[in-house]
Amino acid sequence: MTSNPTITPKPTTSIYPTLGPQCEGSNPKVCGCASVNQADYRGTISTTASGRECSRWDETEFYNSEYFLDAGLEDNNYCRNPTRGWERAFCITISENGYNEQMDCDVPICEDSLPSAYPSTSLHPTISSLPTVSIPPTQGPQCKGSNPKVCGCTSVNQADYRGTINTTISGKECQVWDDYYAENHPNADLDNNNYCRNPEPERKERAWCNTGEYEWEDCNVPICEDSLPSAYPSSSPHPTTTTRSPTLSPKPTTSQSPTIEPQCEGSNPEVCGCGSVGQADYRGTTNATASGKNCIRWDEHSYYNFIEDHPDAGLEDNNYCRNPTDYNGYNRAYCWTSPNIASHVDTGSGLFGYEGEEFCDIPFCFPPASSCLSVLDVNANISSMSEELHAACAYHQCVAGSKYKLDDYIAPKRAEVEPNCLCAFEIWDCQFGTKDCESRLDSDYGAILKCCTSKVLDGSTTSQASCECSIKPGCEAGDSSKCLEVAEYCCDKNDQQCKCEYQTKACRLALESDSTKEVQLSTVPEYCGGSWLGGGAVEACCGEDNDDIGLCTCDFWEPLCTDFPNAGVDVEIFDNIISTTCNVASTSCCRGAHCSCDFYTHAVEALGYEGDAESTCAAASNIAPDNEVELQSLQSIYNEMSGDYWLNNTGWKTEQDQCSWFGITCDEQGYVIEINLPSNNITGEFPANSLSSFYNLQRLNLRNNLLHGIMAGSYSRAIGIVSSTSLFFNLRDLTHVDLSQNNLSGEVDVLFAPALQYANFSHNNFTSINSFKKFKRSYQTLTICDMSHNSINTSASDLMTNVPTNIEQFILSSNLIHGSLPTTLEVLPNLRRFNMSMNSLSGELPDFSSVYASLQVLDLSDQGLIGNIPESLANLPFLSTLILGSNLLAGSIPPVIGNMGQLRVLYLSSNKLSQTIPKELGKLGELAHIICIFCRVMMSILLTCLSVIYPSRS
Repeated sequence: MTSNPTITPKPTTSIYPTLGPQCEGSNPKVCGCASVNQADYRGTISTTASGRECSRWDETEFYNSEYFLDAGLEDNNYCRNPTRGWERAFCITISENGYNEQMDCDVPICEDSLPSAYPSTSLHPTISSLPTVSIPPTQGPQCKGSNPKVCGCTSVNQADYRGTINTTISGKECQVWDDYYAENHPNADLDNNNYCRNPEPERKERAWCNTGEYEWEDCNVPICEDSLPSAYPSSSPHPTTTTRSPTLSPKPTTSQSPTIEPQCEGSNPEVCGCGSVGQADYRGTTNATASGKNCIRWDEHSYYNFIEDHPDAGLEDNNYCRNPTDYNGYNRAYCWTSPNIASHVDTGSGLFGYEGEEFCDIPFCFPPASSCLSVLDVNANISSMSEELHAACAYHQCVAGSKYKLDDYIAPKRAEVEPNCLCAFEIWDCQFGTKDCESRLDSDYGAILKCCTSKVLDGSTTSQASCECSIKPGCEAGDSSKCLEVAEYCCDKNDQQCKCEYQTKACRLALESDSTKEVQLSTVPEYCGGSWLGGGAVEACCGEDNDDIGLCTCDFWEPLCTDFPNAGVDVEIFDNIISTTCNVASTSCCRGAHCSCDFYTHAVEALGYEGDAESTCAAASNIAPDNEVELQSLQSIYNEMSGDYWLNNTGWKTEQDQCSWFGITCDEQGYVIEINLPSNNITGEFPANSLSSFYNLQRLNLRNNLLHGIMAGSYSRAIGIVSSTSLFFNLRDLTHVDLSQNNLSGEVDVLFAPALQYANFSHNNFTSINSFKKFKRSYQTLTICDMSHNSINTSASDLMTNVPTNIEQFILSSNLIHGSLPTTLEVLPNLRRFNMSMNSLSGELPDFSSVYASLQVLDLSDQGLIGNIPESLANLPFLSTLILGSNLLAGSIPPVIGNMGQLRVLYLSSNKLSQTIPKELGKLGELAHIICIFCRVMMSILLTCLSVIYPSRS
């Protein structure tokens, strides 16, 4: 057994200014003690010694109450000394040239101050001794060993204690302090807690609490070491007890060893231990190991006599975590959990000790935030700063940008480190905390540490490195909480798309763990959002209070219903019914029985949803057209769309039957089946609500008018007017719609009517296409869709997802579609014409031949496509038009194109193709009308030459 190593004292730096009496003549409202450089001054002087007006502290760049909580800076411009690094109270003023300037104030020095840091010839005035002012116990250390969260000073009868002990000496549980005590003792910390306190130190000798209506009892709160003599009478009218707490030392003090000198910056032996001495300086009261095992008393060991061998290690009569020995090279505090020595075991840090000997989870002392003032000042020179402080301040800088306050992290544990600051902590910890970099290299934290170090050396901030090394990898590995952290810490503040992506991923991971109807209220609603709770990923994707039907919230919930049809996500408050993803999706996508019927029918038949569709569909079967309602809707269209100025409004203002009005066609029962009013100067917002009343409507043609607004109806809810696209589900027979050449905008749902076959929305101002959803019946019926000449701004991969199965013509030219086409396209066996020209596509051409077997026209000209022209195009037997001009295609023209017997139009100009034209193109001969391959080549001459090699097949 070796003796405890000598701990070399290091100079200590006072960190946070306090309000406690700092000298014999202390009077903070009038003067400041020289012993603390007037950091205790709390008067109202607000001008400098030269007479300049002080600026408010919250208007300065570095000195504010968030960094210096107890410095008296809140809402004022009074002279203060928040850092104690200045020789006296000062303030910030604005100089003549507009710069901030720090200047001394003429604050009196309290008479009888403790030894002053000022020269004896100080010119600053002093004042005569005044009676000592009693300072509220929350405002500063009341004794030398003060630590309010752990112990209480006898000098104030433990009125300064602010810990969380809430049982009495006899073990009774404390009651919550009542309003009487809280109101009459506002500085005693009695609000909404049941912790032991002493709000009446003039009457009671130690911390206590109420245990019943008229009962109170002392608590076994430790007495701070080196307490000053009590200012109160030694005899108390209330009884006390010395009953020993079963797990603590029988002595009332928190440490029986001599005072430990500070061993590192941020030293606080009652709370943490310094890495520089392996936490040998720790003198706190933790008495359990990191794994949760209870420590035995140091004098109960059967073999070692720790107390005799290490008299200064703080082991007397206690079972607290300590590090009295260095024979095993331990780098942190530990304790014994068994009195007997057993076999050697791995202690968990690469070292070997004995079974029953375990490390405790004691935090390593961390340089406090106030030490980093020079770092927080971007103009400061920090080259002289110690390496440890430099590493610690990188952590504090990271925390300062988060929602937590700097002083919350004076002695952090790894589990308490904020996720985006993990790299800053790991880099400090490996060198100055646990100092076990070598032993951790093969662990998960070792991999994180190596990644952090590499990223920081490459120029990343520690926050960015934490995202790349810990948070994002955790999300990719399937940790839903890490995906939430990506959204919170790694996405730019205003990047809602990033936040939506990762919060949705967190939601999906939560749903994967809840594939049954059993709802996990602790995760799923929090991550996804809910029908009652809101928030979560749906709010990140769609914004707050987004209750529109059939739009963004539908886009969010419908895929979750598809993938997790029976997963519980919420509980209806009133009848305690579990809502599944499909329940919430239905309410987000549908308003009306027809839409809900289609939705639930698809969910049951295609997704395996276990709910009921029959009752909803029964309600839908009762919906029928009404002649009077249709007449009123036509009149509304006329009145709201400036009917008096239509080019032709014959019959619209007469008493004639509406079926005889211009542009209106009815069936035998007098129900409207066609509205045909193209090029008629119709002006106004798209009449969605009125049009939704024509249940038998088959054709709608409002082409070339002056319609504007969105293609959605609206209705009133408690929260206000809500938009809905689902009201068109009542138009069960509508097959042809032409709304081209108007000024419609926003998002368009090309599957808005259940039987739709032809939809022409070209030449408008639409900015997005609502994602294709398989529950809509028109997903199976739509054959022609023209969205050309709009402002569709979406990725090609999103747009080409779930394309209606039977589509024959898909025209998307002249928009803002961007990104690459999917490498693997969905099979569209009937697609004959695909035109996505004049967009912003990039990437290489995919293989069309395996998915678009019926393709006749392919136009992808005028964008940024790269790579080679795939030879697989020759496998499209019906392709007659191939237009790929004005791209960045390279390489040579595939000779196999000459084998395409149906090809009539070939446009490949303005690319980076080889100047060599394959002779095989001559096979096309007179059967082909080739527009251009290279703009500098006359194709008629080219084909004449090639026809000599390959004679005409006619």
